[in-house]
Amino acid sequence: MTNKMLLNLVMTISFILPLNVQFHLAGQIDSTPKNAEAQKIENLLSTNDFQKDLFKNMENRENHTKNKTMTPSTTATSVAKNKNGEEQAETKAQTLKETIKKWKGNFPTYKENSKQVQFIQTIAPAAVLIADQYGIYPSVMIAQAALESSWGQSELATNYNNLMGTKGSWEGETVKVRTREDIGGESVYIHTGFSVYDSWSDSLYRYGHLMRNGLDWDPEYYQGTWRENTTNYQEATEWLQGRYATDRSYAEKLKQTIQSFNLDQYDHQDSLENFDGNLENLLAELNQQYEKNL
Repeated sequence: MTNKMLLNLVMTISFILPLNVQFHLAGQIDSTPKNAEAQKIENLLSTNDFQKDLFKNMENRENHTKNKTMTPSTTATSVAKNKNGEEQAETKAQTLKETIKKWKGNFPTYKENSKQVQFIQTIAPAAVLIADQYGIYPSVMIAQAALESSWGQSELATNYNNLMGTKGSWEGETVKVRTREDIGGESVYIHTGFSVYDSWSDSLYRYGHLMRNGLDWDPEYYQGTWRENTTNYQEATEWLQGRYATDRSYAEKLKQTIQSFNLDQYDHQDSLENFDGNLENLLAELNQQYEKNL
């Protein structure tokens, strides 16, 4: 038992003392008489395997110390960067929200609070932004959305977010719906494919893109709706007659809707200026500000 304790004590000292001290002690051991146990200890200290293990333990200790010193610092820096990035994103989002809220505060107001007015006030900010980007009239866009979707109550609007009655597909999605068309002077019902959208703002955005870029076979098909080619919204509605819809009273219905709700006010509404957010980000923020998916 005593010998084992002595051996443990020597091993402990060997990890603590520098090598030169160990070798010095080893030399001291040589100068004293040795019993059998002492000789075993001396032999152990002098073996190559013991020295290798000693150096290995010392190296592991150094690496462990370095890791303990460096890891918390590195982790703290990473956390700080992530936190800083999140705070900047939150600040930017909050700034965007406040900017839009202030901008919308200058929009026209209505005395009544009918479903028609609620619909107009819901889509008007998106209509102004989109119309400004594509150089068209917000009043015409809002009137068409009201007429095509029955003020947001149609099957296409409620189930498929298609406000503008746009046909074809959007991002590969389409749905067949029964609709009425004026063909050869007669009003008939047909089944045709209509685009499916994720939100009302997507539908309005697609409309703006369509007005500015036209059809595949005629990019200027809707050029008569562009502000630079017209002097007022009446000319734009006339151009849509027979092009956007087959209804022979289409232009007149649009004019009546615009006049009844003074939608031409939005043609003079300033867009959101001096802000670095793109249109998609602005529309996404508008979506979040309404209970209904704009």
